[in-house]
Amino acid sequence: MTTTAKPLKVGLSLRHTLQTNPLALAELARVCDAVGLDSLWLPHHTIIPTDYASRYPYQKDSKLPFPADTLYSDSLTLLSYVAAVTTHVRLGTNVIPLITQHPLALAKQAATVDHLSGGRLELGLGSGWLTEEGTVLGQPTNKRARRLSETIDILRKAWTGQPFTHEGEFWQFPELVCSPAAAQGSEIPIWLGGSSPAVVEIIRTRGSGAILPPGDAGEEILAQLRPLLPADRDIISPVVVSPDSSDDDILRSLGSWHRRGVAGVILLSPPDTDIAIPLMRRIGEHVLPRLAR
Repeated sequence: MTTTAKPLKVGLSLRHTLQTNPLALAELARVCDAVGLDSLWLPHHTIIPTDYASRYPYQKDSKLPFPADTLYSDSLTLLSYVAAVTTHVRLGTNVIPLITQHPLALAKQAATVDHLSGGRLELGLGSGWLTEEGTVLGQPTNKRARRLSETIDILRKAWTGQPFTHEGEFWQFPELVCSPAAAQGSEIPIWLGGSSPAVVEIIRTRGSGAILPPGDAGEEILAQLRPLLPADRDIISPVVVSPDSSDDDILRSLGSWHRRGVAGVILLSPPDTDIAIPLMRRIGEHVLPRLAR
């Protein structure tokens, strides 16, 4: 086993069903902030076609595990809302498909959230698997890993708030300024989803680390990925947590992921805020203090 030397960080995914009541979502965010969770994460798709041929790689039937009309708020917009009701907790996207974004629009949105939150953004990006989504939005869907690498260059230039130019393979910009500057400047952490050799190389050389998919696929990718990454590239994994689990069971589950080389977990809580809020209080009060932090 490969226990990471860093303390395990514990976050929560604000999944689709938790977003139905904005006031309850804000209360859940405040509770997570108060009890010491490290981060809150939001998934992202701009649109979901009702019919698509692209294969979702993490389900046996190759389809998303929810219908197209599921509530799916814009991640960075909702993170601005969450930022206003929290103080300490980090704010992450898990993950924004690059094929839905222009690099400069993404840079501005991300910098705005980082500015409003006082430097708490964690930007999760993926090259994007749902080709039909990018096509509808008029975004290019070819050479995705190379576009992802170039986008990271653009983001880090734009986040300084200083004038810059860019001459790349896919984008060329005259001198311009993208404002506001990010509170973290060019150093906003960038987490990458995906496990292709090209994406793994970007994680190794350009990213802060990797975000795994949930379930069996994540466990398989973890076993492949950890030996390929240098020690300073962390891995974050979604972890299902049940309100029926005892404190000891939750602690054992989190410890197991930590021993396998995961530096952070994103809890996938029950889909109802009435259950999630007391569960997060319990985890904050009885589980987090017992972790090796």
